[in-house]
Amino acid sequence: DANRFLGNYETAIKLYEKAGVLGTDFHDEIEGIAYCYEKMGEKELAYNKLMDLAQMLRDDGYDEDALIYEQMADAIK
Repeated sequence: DANRFLGNYETAIKLYEKAGVLGTDFHDEIEGIAYCYEKMGEKELAYNKLMDLAQMLRDDGYDEDALIYEQMADAIK
């Protein structure tokens, strides 16, 4: 998260991807990656990541959380 807050988005994405391989609660790394993409102006990539996250959460039984990320994704468009 420190790299994200410092604006080092490409480094942050790489580290989030490594965290994802290790495993995170509720797929937190995907939200971080989406945030970085959005800040980098890559709105379509950010949208897709958030929708992926929403589906993962829905698959895990977290429908209300999934809805929040779908709404976040829609706000990016």
